[in-house]
Amino acid sequence: MPSLQEELLLYTMDLVKENVSKRIDSILQSKGTPEQTSIRILLELIPYNKESEMEMSVWFHFIMADIHHRQQEDEGVLEGVQRIMTELHQGGILKDSINLDIETERLYALVDGLALHAILNPKRLQKEKIKQVLVNHMNTLFKQPIEETDI
Repeated sequence: MPSLQEELLLYTMDLVKENVSKRIDSILQSKGTPEQTSIRILLELIPYNKESEMEMSVWFHFIMADIHHRQQEDEGVLEGVQRIMTELHQGGILKDSINLDIETERLYALVDGLALHAILNPKRLQKEKIKQVLVNHMNTLFKQPIEETDI
C-alpha cells in the first residue's frame, strides 16, 4: 500500500499530466502550420515558462523518488515525440531523406536533455535559447524551414 507521500506525489503527477494535456489540446485547436504546431507542442515538454518549470520540477522529483518506474514515465514523452515525428512524416512535412527512427531518437534525446538542463541550470538555458535550439534542430528536418518568430 502506497504511503501518503507517494499518493500525494502520484496525485500531483496526474495534475501535471492533465495540465500539459490541456495546453497541448489548445495548441492543436489553434491555427498554425504543422511545423509551428509541432514546435509549440515540443516546447510544452520542456520547462519553457514558470508554469512548465514548476511542473518539470515536480516531474523531476517524481522520477528521483521512484526511479524504478522511470522507464514507464519516460514513455509518455517518448510516445509524444514519436507521434509528432510520425504525423510530420506522414504529412510530407519532413525531408524525404531522413531516417525517421534515428531522427525520432535524436529529437527525444534533445527534448530530454533540454528539459534536464533547463531544470538544473535555468539561468544558463533560458527560454529564448531553448526555443532557438529546438527551432534550429527542427529546421534541419523540415522541407520548409520556419522562422523562430513564427513560434
